Amino acid sequence: LFALLITMPIFAQQTYYRENKFWMTSPGAFKSGLYGFDNPAVLNYQNHPDVYFTWTNETGRWNDLNNWGLFAAVPNFSFGLVNQKYLDHSVTDYKISSGIGSEDFSIGLGYGWSSGDRGYFDRSDLITIGALSRPNPYVSIGFAGNLLFSGQNEGMLDLAIRPLGNEKISLFGDYVFKNYLSDADNQWSAEI
Repeated sequence: LFALLITMPIFAQQTYYRENKFWMTSPGAFKSGLYGFDNPAVLNYQNHPDVYFTWTNETGRWNDLNNWGLFAAVPNFSFGLVNQKYLDHSVTDYKISSGIGSEDFSIGLGYGWSSGDRGYFDRSDLITIGALSRPNPYVSIGFAGNLLFSGQNEGMLDLAIRPLGNEKISLFGDYVFKNYLSDADNQWSAEI
């Protein structure tokens, strides 16, 4: 998967950081991420059904539902949607994902599409590929790529270190790359 993504042109659409506003960590840092919406390889570790609803309060009001997400998963499969409103425009992004693997390594695949004001929000159907390596309880290394049917693609690498061997304390970071940007213009984040 990594070799496939390296040989393809990688361009910029802010897909990763747009999705990641609902989960304040890198996808591989904790057990489930956004249930495969960000990196489908995490679905290998999903061992029971679960639903996650979240929203952002970008206006400072807790009941502002202009940007919300709903994510549902069963072992190895998920469905998620993100709804975004701005002025008189709105768009809903959907994704179905699946992930398989072992305790140490997993891969995943997702397909995303949008409805609503697709042109206003610059949306395209996309395929998300992902890989996640957790060789021991103290570290995980993840990779995800968003391959758009039309538009600009992106790739993401993430690293999480868990000094206690669990999720209570996690050091994590991610790096989003596009081939037309210089290294200084590519985006990264890190937190404890």
